[in-house]
Amino acid sequence: MTVPTVTAVRSSPAPGEKGAARATGSRRSGGTLSVLSGTAAGQALVIASMPVLTRLYSVRDLAVLAVFTSLVGLLAPVAALRLEAAVPLPDGDRDAAALAWSGFVSAGLFGGVVAVAGLAVGAPVSRLLGVPGLGGQWLSLGLAVTAMGLFQITSAWMIRTRRYRALGIRDCAVGVGQVATQVGLGVAGASAIGLTLGMGLGRLAGLGGLLCGGGLVRRPAGPRRMAAAVSRYRRFPLVASWSALLNTAGTYTPVLMIAAAYGDHTVALVGLTIRALSAPSALITAAVAQVFQGEAAAVVRERAPRLRGLVLATVRRLLLLGAGPTAVVLLLGPALFGLVFGQTWVLAGTFGSIMGIGYLARFAVAAVSHTLLILERQGQQLRWDASRLALTLGAMTICLAGHAPATVTVGVLTATQVVGYGALLVSCLRAAGAHDRDVAGAS
Repeated sequence: MTVPTVTAVRSSPAPGEKGAARATGSRRSGGTLSVLSGTAAGQALVIASMPVLTRLYSVRDLAVLAVFTSLVGLLAPVAALRLEAAVPLPDGDRDAAALAWSGFVSAGLFGGVVAVAGLAVGAPVSRLLGVPGLGGQWLSLGLAVTAMGLFQITSAWMIRTRRYRALGIRDCAVGVGQVATQVGLGVAGASAIGLTLGMGLGRLAGLGGLLCGGGLVRRPAGPRRMAAAVSRYRRFPLVASWSALLNTAGTYTPVLMIAAAYGDHTVALVGLTIRALSAPSALITAAVAQVFQGEAAAVVRERAPRLRGLVLATVRRLLLLGAGPTAVVLLLGPALFGLVFGQTWVLAGTFGSIMGIGYLARFAVAAVSHTLLILERQGQQLRWDASRLALTLGAMTICLAGHAPATVTVGVLTATQVVGYGALLVSCLRAAGAHDRDVAGAS
């Protein structure tokens, strides 16, 4: 709870404040454009490849990809122990670099553990999930988890240094690497391995940020400094990593439950729907989120009372931007999916019509979801993640126990997504407002 404060309100900002606001807005707009242009090129390739992949690979191959993607999404955010979220925060670059290198070490070890564990228990887990073809993909899973962890750390460093143009180039390289691998191996007759390898190799193709001007290769960190930096920001691995695991569980566990309950055909349809809805939105969300994180962290470091306005403006713009495409999917989903992906995938369009509103909520709010971590409110983030997971799994369990049709289960899942992201937005706005009041009161 915050204590209300009374602050003076000027009718217009001082000339210096106007200049600072214009400079910040210009930098933010230019940063968004730089990241968006590169991300657009890479994601455009990914989106364009989807109709090709549905014709190069079988439904069972795409079912493997759906479950594989969910496992990567579940595990990768904790591979670096959430140290990437702390990288933009230290005042000095040496401490930030020490956090980044610590995250690299963690990601490598974590991915190795995933691969070894998969070799030991991968076959029975694959059968339990209803996708036996996943059994041969565990080395690829370890590679993808490590690559994603390295990718996140590199992104955080580039965000900290506001190298938005380099971020855009890097994001383009990711799309090129992923599509080249998946399409190339598909043409060569590969099965699901072509799809799963593409995810890991695509992210590895994006590690050029290590070498760009001011890249981390030029900022080595010794063990003592790494240990000291991790100790200072220990709440990220100790609290935020669990929060991230709960967050990803709330997002990806339902897909695994659908696979186990309905089989590989249904999970292939749901997986394609998720990729079709999230890929275009990810193009914008990733770019806006990267710039938002960099600018919001700068606002906090500079103790400027502008955080709530930044959160609110970002969400409004994304909501307006996503409303039109969402309406198209809601109205024309089955026909659109049948035309683009082939008649085998018409039912995926029905799922798309049901899930569209949920993905609009995610699109509008996900970009500002780092607000609580930037303010070091890891406990509040953890509570939201735990609540969303409980809501999602509870609703899914009721549907599956009652043998509900897949369309009903997907509809319930969409409702929980809207409620969850609405609650997250409220939490972010309240935390940002408290920050602004504290800063204004101290000035």
